[in-house]
Amino acid sequence: MSKRKVFRKLKDLDVALNDFYKIYPAKPLGIEEVDITNALGRVLAEDVFSNISVPPFDKSIVDGYAVRAVDTFRAGETNPVKLKVIERIRTGHPPKLTVVNGVASEIDTGGMVPPGADAIVPIEYAEEKDGYVYIYRKVAPGSNIMFSGTDIAFGELVLSKGARLTARDIGMLAAIGRHSVRVYRKPRVAIFSIGDELLEPGEELEAGKIYDVNLFLLYNAVKERGGEPLILGIAKDDPGEVVDMIKEGLEKADLVLSTGSTSAGTSDIVYRVIEEFPGPGIIAHGLKISPGKPTVISIIKGKPYFGLPGNPSSAINTFNLIVGPLIEKLSGALKVGETRKISAIAPFRINGEVGRMIIQGVSVLKRDNKYYVYPIRSGSGAVRTLGSADGFIIIPPTMGYVDEGETVTVSMLTETIQEYDFVLFAPPSPKLDKSIVMATEKTRKNIKRIRANSIVSLQAFAIGEADFAGLAMINPSSGKFNEHLLSYYDLPDDTILVKGFKREVGLVYRREKIGGELSLKDLFTGNLVFVNQASGSEGRELFEYIVLKYSNESGKGVSELKGIIRGRELVVRDYLSAIAAVKNGRGDVCIAPKELVPEDLSFEPILEESFDFVTREKFKDALLEILSSL
Repeated sequence: MSKRKVFRKLKDLDVALNDFYKIYPAKPLGIEEVDITNALGRVLAEDVFSNISVPPFDKSIVDGYAVRAVDTFRAGETNPVKLKVIERIRTGHPPKLTVVNGVASEIDTGGMVPPGADAIVPIEYAEEKDGYVYIYRKVAPGSNIMFSGTDIAFGELVLSKGARLTARDIGMLAAIGRHSVRVYRKPRVAIFSIGDELLEPGEELEAGKIYDVNLFLLYNAVKERGGEPLILGIAKDDPGEVVDMIKEGLEKADLVLSTGSTSAGTSDIVYRVIEEFPGPGIIAHGLKISPGKPTVISIIKGKPYFGLPGNPSSAINTFNLIVGPLIEKLSGALKVGETRKISAIAPFRINGEVGRMIIQGVSVLKRDNKYYVYPIRSGSGAVRTLGSADGFIIIPPTMGYVDEGETVTVSMLTETIQEYDFVLFAPPSPKLDKSIVMATEKTRKNIKRIRANSIVSLQAFAIGEADFAGLAMINPSSGKFNEHLLSYYDLPDDTILVKGFKREVGLVYRREKIGGELSLKDLFTGNLVFVNQASGSEGRELFEYIVLKYSNESGKGVSELKGIIRGRELVVRDYLSAIAAVKNGRGDVCIAPKELVPEDLSFEPILEESFDFVTREKFKDALLEILSSL
């Protein structure tokens, strides 16, 4: 049997990278010439100088008349100057005549200024009759002319070696007549995933299987950093398959990247198969970062091989910190590892971990011209983290936390930050989501909707993170909803509770598994596996209420009843997780609102839940507008 390898010598990220680059001094991989139509995002391998002036001739920037400025000095609204029109100059056609005293040439915008002219009179200040133009306003020498070389001068350095070409850069190349340009060759990156559980998107989802996120996540991440990705596919948890894919990657690419099977478990094989290849082998296996601890950094046959964790958030974090900068170095970029960074305020304490670098995904909100960061409350494997994070902050291993009010640096994952008029935290509700969409279309106000349970939502409101907080939590002892929560936190003095809507809550189950309809008393027969929810969640409080209520009706004690219920130790995070557990067969029944239940599951109502909101008096009308469609 394979032995488990324990992480005993975790390396600081800086130490691991320093050790790596001592052995592998990353340099550009070669130079090639490409057409400018294929140059977007490529890194220049040459300094580009202009062989022409731009514009290459003096040109008019308005429709009008080319004149000698001195001829217009006596012009006025009641005393126009009369000049003979000798030529009509169209864009793209050179002038044939010289402008001298007493004459003018009509000219289009972009037309070439004729010899002798030193100014252009805009057409709105002139009137042409019978071959003459009457000028009603004087112009100074140089007026409305863009002189040759004003934009780009002959011999000027236009772009520097190492610049990553943007659309604007390519426009400049076209302006100076460059049809092709020398760039560094893109580093080729072979990518594969490891895991018996993985399927490609589009395949039928089987029991115990999940769709592979990382292949496509990293494919596009490589492209963003200037690399040329090559997908090898999915390897099973079999050393032979992993070895074959590494060999294929080493043959076809400049570096190899895999995800999954990097931990120290008995089924994790990446660190084992590396030992079968020529050295130097593993540089680091295990880093003092979170998420991303079980990362493997190695060099095989002179080429880098990185084993990234299988969890999507961990994979992209370690890619951004380790692999992305290497791809940029190999592509010849001058600026390496530089993402857009902003300064933002932590409105409350964000915990780190002494001795380990924490990479914390955050949402960024812009309020009153200031940026604020809010940690994404999700595990390293959660795909939702990828979609909801605007960026990430790094909490160094020397810090146990980021203090409330402290300014932090955010490495942005998005190009823009939306400034919101209102922020609403609330438990999941499709009905509420639709209402927000309708209110946004009607009022043209931007509303940030963040899904969180009632306790987290109220906490966000208390600290000023949210303008509106949705509450849908029962008081188990009284059977009333939400009002008891208002004493949990120090809320603003003008806080008000606004009644929202009702929704049915009940038992969710698979009829075919149960063999018929379900009633509340069936929970207490010991025949069903119940999916419980985490302490502090709406579902957990409802469970406590139901048990207490049934205790009063049956005369049995609460502890006795809980002891009868099978599987109540099976605890998931919230309503949605509980429904998923029933759907996937991990349990037989759970508690959830009807509006969250998919059509292929059955529902037995128990009671009506009150979904209410807290806000400040000054935001009451805005909240009522959001709720109006309900």
